[in-house]
Amino acid sequence: VALLALAVSLVRRPAEPLAGLLSRESSTVVVLDVSASVSDLVYREIARTLQEIVNTAGDEQRVGLVLFSDVAVEALPPGTRAVELAPFIRYFLPRQDPGARLKPTVYRGGGPGSPPEIAYPLSPWFRRFSGGTRISTGLAAARHALDRDAGGAGTILLLSDLEEAKEDVPRLTTELAAYARNPKLSLNVVGLPPATEAKTALFE
Repeated sequence: VALLALAVSLVRRPAEPLAGLLSRESSTVVVLDVSASVSDLVYREIARTLQEIVNTAGDEQRVGLVLFSDVAVEALPPGTRAVELAPFIRYFLPRQDPGARLKPTVYRGGGPGSPPEIAYPLSPWFRRFSGGTRISTGLAAARHALDRDAGGAGTILLLSDLEEAKEDVPRLTTELAAYARNPKLSLNVVGLPPATEAKTALFE
C-alpha cells in the first residue's frame, strides 16, 4: 500500500496549472487515454491540456507521447520537442477543414434547444485502436521508453478518465509498484471527466 501511495505524486483536473507536473531535468512522457470511454464531450479539454503542455514546455523541456486503449503505442519518443504534440492536438478540436473525414458523433442532440452537434476529424486510431481501458499498458510503454532513452529517469503524466477494466487491476498494481521502486521516476495523474473523487482516490 505504501509503494502504491508513493507512485502517484499528484492528481489534477485538466483546468489546473500543469507547470509543476512537467520534468525540468529530463523528459516528460504524456500517456494519453484514447479508449472508447473517452467521449467527444471532453475532447476540447484534452486539446486544452495538451496545448498547455506545449506552452509550458516551450523550447527547453522535452516530451514523449504514448497513446493507449487495450494496448499502447509510443507515438513520440522521450526527448521530442513539445511542439511535435501539435499534430495530435488537432484531432481533439472541432473540424476546421471542411474536406476532412469526420469522426462519427457519439453523443447526439436531445431535442429542441440542445446544443448543436460538434464534428471532430477522424483520427488514425479510431475503430482500429480505441477499445477498452488498460491503463497498465500505457504506463508500461512509457516506463520502458524512459528506460531505453533516459536511463529510467523522468516524469510520466497520465491523462485518463480512469475507467479501468477490472481485469487489468492486478497488472496495474504491479506496474505502479515498479514505478514506486524507481526513485528517478515520478507519476502524475490528470483526471479527465467523468473521473470521480473515488477513482482518483484509488490511484492515490
